[in-house]
Amino acid sequence: MSHGAELADLGNGFSVYWPSHSIRFLIEYITRQQTGIFAEFTVLDGEKTLCEGHRVNLNGDKVRVAKKLHEYDGRFKLPEWTLLIETAAVLVLRRYREGEPLLRLNASTPVEELSYQLNPLVFHRKTTILYGDGGLGKSSLAMLCGMLVSTGKSLAGLSAVPGRVLYVDYEDSWDVHVRRMRAIAACHHELKAADVAYQAHHEPIWNIVPMLLRRVQTEQITFLILDSLAAATCGDSSAEAATKAFR
Repeated sequence: MSHGAELADLGNGFSVYWPSHSIRFLIEYITRQQTGIFAEFTVLDGEKTLCEGHRVNLNGDKVRVAKKLHEYDGRFKLPEWTLLIETAAVLVLRRYREGEPLLRLNASTPVEELSYQLNPLVFHRKTTILYGDGGLGKSSLAMLCGMLVSTGKSLAGLSAVPGRVLYVDYEDSWDVHVRRMRAIAACHHELKAADVAYQAHHEPIWNIVPMLLRRVQTEQITFLILDSLAAATCGDSSAEAATKAFR
């Protein structure tokens, strides 16, 4: 039962999957405390969620979670659920303690060439920050960039690789951005088909990174707009937590 597990790094945690049983453990929000390393367990049986967000000590006893899973899904016996949980915890602890993999750097190291998601402003999978005083239209420009990426169009010297866009908003509201999109589309009909996912937030960016990572993965987001950096970082974009959030 413990063999054949597939471990995947989710950015905000790990997935442990047993393809032969269609059982997946999502082990997220990992923190180190005095009594051990803790994480939130979510267990999926195919498309069915058996438990979600259970806080578990990866170094401790897993019987409580095993009993809950056995109650929800009786196709495995209690010892079998316990073995699955222990296996998942061991795999995740091992990877967590290893840290980032050791890489070698030399002139012959193969590496993907830099390319633009939005030429000439945004490199693929890199961060671009637009600076300017308030009221200059940065949010409208950001929306235009998102619409270009959504449609894969070229306009005003900007050319985009098509992708899925998420607009994370700290300053305005959904209706404000709808009106901006309509105004842009009214002048540039080729952007009318743009489809941008929108989500308002109020928590500092470092508090919502795990949720954002999951959203990016599940929605297959390739272009994320954060409006604005100052609001998302409580006015201190150089703070250590903010720097880690943008890694």
